[in-house]
Amino acid sequence: MWDKTLGNDQWNKIFHVNQFPDGRIVAAGETYNFPTINHEDMWLLTLDSNGEILHDKILGGSGEERFGSIDITDDGGLVLFGTTQSDDHDVVGDPNLLDYWAVKIGSTLSLTAMDVSTNKKVIKTVNVLGQEIVPSTDETYIEIYSDGTTRKVHRTN
Repeated sequence: MWDKTLGNDQWNKIFHVNQFPDGRIVAAGETYNFPTINHEDMWLLTLDSNGEILHDKILGGSGEERFGSIDITDDGGLVLFGTTQSDDHDVVGDPNLLDYWAVKIGSTLSLTAMDVSTNKKVIKTVNVLGQEIVPSTDETYIEIYSDGTTRKVHRTN
């Protein structure tokens, strides 16, 4: 049994906790650290089975990022879902008022480039919270492909 205080001296929120098959624990949420960050960013932690911190990573850009959900992938990595108002630092894409954001993190828990493969297939379709859905008209969703890449889609009729 163990007890651990995590986070900075401002506010931190953990929204999701899961366990890898090898016993490691992953926790994800949001952090705010004024004046260093001055907005919310996604926050990812992994702990060993004794509660010792293995990874402590803040994800985001100069805008605000909000956490939605997280999935452990078959390769031992992670996919985080949420929203972003950034187009710099960890965020790649075109700047809009608010975008859905999916981040693939490899099994070493470092950000990885996503290679585009011609053999990829959609393995899951999720909403911004990472909940699996069947897309309907007038809906924005994220397609997750077998090669780890993602694509934001807005479907209209």
